[in-house]
Amino acid sequence: VMGDPRLSEKPRVTLLDNGFRVIEDSLSVAIKNLTLNGYNADSTHRAEFILLYRLYKSYQTFYKIDIDNVEAWGFRGGIDLEQNKHCYYDTILVNNVIWHDFLGDYAIDPNINFAKYLKVTNSTFYDLGTGFVKNPDFLQAAPNDTLIHKTYIIDHNTFFRVAGNNNSFIQVNDPKDESVTLTCTNNIVCRLFHEYNARPFRIDPLAGDFTIAYNAFYRFDVMDAAKDIFNLDSVALQANVHVNNIQRFYPGYADTVSFDFTIPDTSSLYSAGSDGGAIGDPRWAPKAAAKVVSIEAVLIKVVEGIDLQLKAVVTLEGSVDKTVTWSVENAWGGTTGAAAIDAATGLLSPTAAGKVRVKATSNYNNAFYDTIIVTIEAKTLVTSITLAATNAQGNPATEITNKGGFLTITATILPGNADDKSITWSLSGDGKATITPKTPTTAELVAVQCGDVVVKATANDGSGTVDELTIPISGQTPVTSVTVTGEGGATTITVNGGTLQMIATVTPDTACIKEVTWSVDKSEVATISATGLLTAVSNGTVTVTARATDGSYKTGTLDITISNQGDLVHSLTVDEIRIVPNPAVDFFVVKADQRSEVTISNITGAVVLVTEVDPNIAVPVTDLKPGLYIVNVKAGDQTRMFRLVKH
Repeated sequence: VMGDPRLSEKPRVTLLDNGFRVIEDSLSVAIKNLTLNGYNADSTHRAEFILLYRLYKSYQTFYKIDIDNVEAWGFRGGIDLEQNKHCYYDTILVNNVIWHDFLGDYAIDPNINFAKYLKVTNSTFYDLGTGFVKNPDFLQAAPNDTLIHKTYIIDHNTFFRVAGNNNSFIQVNDPKDESVTLTCTNNIVCRLFHEYNARPFRIDPLAGDFTIAYNAFYRFDVMDAAKDIFNLDSVALQANVHVNNIQRFYPGYADTVSFDFTIPDTSSLYSAGSDGGAIGDPRWAPKAAAKVVSIEAVLIKVVEGIDLQLKAVVTLEGSVDKTVTWSVENAWGGTTGAAAIDAATGLLSPTAAGKVRVKATSNYNNAFYDTIIVTIEAKTLVTSITLAATNAQGNPATEITNKGGFLTITATILPGNADDKSITWSLSGDGKATITPKTPTTAELVAVQCGDVVVKATANDGSGTVDELTIPISGQTPVTSVTVTGEGGATTITVNGGTLQMIATVTPDTACIKEVTWSVDKSEVATISATGLLTAVSNGTVTVTARATDGSYKTGTLDITISNQGDLVHSLTVDEIRIVPNPAVDFFVVKADQRSEVTISNITGAVVLVTEVDPNIAVPVTDLKPGLYIVNVKAGDQTRMFRLVKH
């Protein structure tokens, strides 16, 4: 369920009875970009929960609950995972929410169920009359299941007036199987809902491992002496609870009456976080900016010897100093990393592999800063370059044959993780072509004159790696005309089945490509080979065409008259075998009194079909090209040869 993120305001949904309810297992639920009102029109009735799992059987399995950018108020509680069902939830994510005015139940209540992973971040909770997060299941997902570990993370949140009615901010006292790891860090927690009637922390020593660190707590001790065991200082004495870096002063909220939890822009809480940054919900940074100083950098990979420009974004209002001073701490985390940085510009110059910590500090107020850990890797050099050429259609090519033609030359660079894969293109060949880079690994080679050119690509990383590719160029002087003649000036064929060698003369004599392709307009009258040998098939006139192959599309033609072509049927032995029809289009039939062996050859003698057929059965010739063929038919000891015309 999601509001359109493009809207200037989140849509408001009023829920008068219950919120969103799930009654089936094996589901994931997401609720995003909404404002949810649980009050009735008279502002007295409260809806049950934002998200309620109303289950009818135990030991069900669910996947993910994701609630993001949701403001909600007037409910009994937030997420309720149903009572006493021992159900398993894989992940619960709550981020960037503002929840307030919950009375009667916890903001997050597993209710004798459990989530394997719970994370609450960047959110604000105030006026939670009962508590924030309650016990996970202290049994297994099924009676004999293996113990499943639970991880709870509560990080960078703001809490104001939470926990009352004998309930807790954090309650994990039922599990006694050491299955829970809870981390509560970088939060600002101010005041209990009931200072005399709450139990701020209820954590069992056998529940698991708990870390409460880098937080600010103010007036968060219950005032009832009998309940002192639930205060943070008492709970911190347990061996499984680790408490450190706790601030204990009022955070200086801007206006708690109107629930503006902005802290002063000079507050030390801006540098009290576990990462040296601010704690609390990030939205309550000074009104001038969500973050006063931030470092912008694309840190996909930082390599020794290659400088990296860092940028600091300072968002302070007014005409104050918005510059920063850059610094770097080498050998971060015990590594050998080293770098230098320009204190004024932020130009980072890595010199040794490892990690360094870079810091940008506001020159207006040194409480405003940001840090980033930079990992420097050893430089990886290019070991090979392989060049290949493709034509305009993207197909592999080895030469240029058309006037002004071009090829795309692509360089494949190895290894793929080389840090500097840039190359320099060069060309040798006395002005026969030009080369122009198009992308970091491609260039365009354009022909100018005929001849051979050598394309060269050289790695720029100092490795000395190169590759070369030789490209022959032709066709730059085009054909202007083609003249066709018969050998000896002949224009006729008068011999039965005779041949005539055709000759093509190409001009100018300096044309780079002088080859032609041959064709005839009537293959039933004559056929022509790739070398221009014309073979008579039947009487008539045939037009012979020679076409230049250099892309100029120039042609020459000559009409040849063919006569004296005899009967197409020639008997070798007996007269009983025949083939019909002849000429044929799709098939012919062998007329014989017994099964026949049929062999079909073209005029060059190459066999194109061998088959056996019964009497009067068709022999298919659809796939044969039009022209003259020799058909040899053998029926028993009788053999006959035919000349077949295929249309």
